[in-house]
Amino acid sequence: MRRSLVILFLLAALAALTGASRLAAELHFIATGKAEALLYAADFSFSEASLDLFSGRSSASLQDGELLLHAGAANHLVYASAGPHLGDFELEVETRALAGPLDNGFGVLFRLQQPRSFPELEASGLTSPAASTAINYYLFLVSSDGYYQLLRTQSGRQQVLSTWIASSFIRQGPGIANRLKIRARGRELEFFINDERLEFCIPDSASGSSTWVEGECLGGQMRHTLREDKLLNGRVALAAQSLQEAGVLIAFDNLLLRMPPAQGASA
Repeated sequence: MRRSLVILFLLAALAALTGASRLAAELHFIATGKAEALLYAADFSFSEASLDLFSGRSSASLQDGELLLHAGAANHLVYASAGPHLGDFELEVETRALAGPLDNGFGVLFRLQQPRSFPELEASGLTSPAASTAINYYLFLVSSDGYYQLLRTQSGRQQVLSTWIASSFIRQGPGIANRLKIRARGRELEFFINDERLEFCIPDSASGSSTWVEGECLGGQMRHTLREDKLLNGRVALAAQSLQEAGVLIAFDNLLLRMPPAQGASA
């Protein structure tokens, strides 16, 4: 009887430790600091531990001081996460399309939540949109033909927060550099291209959709600041999206992550 009780106690302790280990694996230190404090910087001249690189038909690699993302299949999102887990942040990065169709997408995943229990996703950085209930993120994309879009993927469901909108702020064409900036303070999100603040066509209903036609937001309202409380922390990742055609090749350089400026400070 006593031996049985000891065995039961040991099994219970082991189960508790296993549960605690799994919980610890999902918990992350959130980097923070004073207003405008530098949290992370990468010029991609060398690899470092927090930058996730991989090879294969699609790849994330370093070449000539840039991060290159190649989407070798159609309708795929390729990403390379970098830096610490963040709550509030301001991100800046330079990017340009090197090859593939102008009908592409490239930009930033942020507040990326990707459990360590899915190492194949962590290693490959390759997924179809909303391919797994294990991944949550916001995705800000621009295209080489002059459009931008914002999406959210949560628990396996992807929602278009703002449809593709044409913008004269985007410098179009292959090899042309654009500078992207995202500012996240709690539930408030702002986006910039080449230092110009963007507006988004946000649906009137949280579960609805909107369209943007000839400069008009139908079924929604144009807003500079989005208020989103679904995902409040996570990592950032640089992303390349292929649509109908494979072969999208995107370069990124000079990634900076800072704390946002104080409220009321100029952009």
